[in-house]
Amino acid sequence: MKRLLVILALILIGPGCQPAMDKPGLTFYLQTIHGNDDDAPPTPDAKPIGPKLNEKLRSVWKWKHYWELKRDSAVVKPGQRVRKRMSAEREVEIELTDLRTMTARIYFNGRLTRSRNQPAEGAFCIAGGDEGKDQSWFIVVRRDRPVDPVDL
Repeated sequence: MKRLLVILALILIGPGCQPAMDKPGLTFYLQTIHGNDDDAPPTPDAKPIGPKLNEKLRSVWKWKHYWELKRDSAVVKPGQRVRKRMSAEREVEIELTDLRTMTARIYFNGRLTRSRNQPAEGAFCIAGGDEGKDQSWFIVVRRDRPVDPVDL
C-alpha cells in the first residue's frame, strides 16, 4: 500500500518539480548600435539598422544615422542568467526570473551602469549613453528578430 502511495505521489508531484534546465528558454536578440551624423559607417562592418529600431531611436534621439556594430542572441531559461560581451567595454546580462519577467543589465568596463525589469514577452529594451558630443552608443535587447533594411 505504501508503495502505491509513493508511486501516486510521484506521478502527481513529479511534473511540477522539473528542474529549470528542462523548461523551455526564450530567445532574446542583442544589438550594439552607434548613432551619429556621419554619412560613412563608423567601422567597415557596420550596417544600417532596421526600420522598427530606427523609428524607436529617432523618436527620442535625433542622430542622422544609426549603425549596427554587432548582433548576437541568447536563449535564457527561467532562473538563469546569460551574459554576452557586445564590445570591448560593454556587456549585457539577461536574467529570466520566470517565463513572464526578465531583467536586462548593461555593464561598462565590468561595472553595472543600467538595469531594467520588464515583461519578457515582447521585450524591447534600449539603453545607451554619450560617446562624446558627436555620437552615442546603444545596447538593444529585444524578443523580435531584427530585420536588415536590405531584407525588406
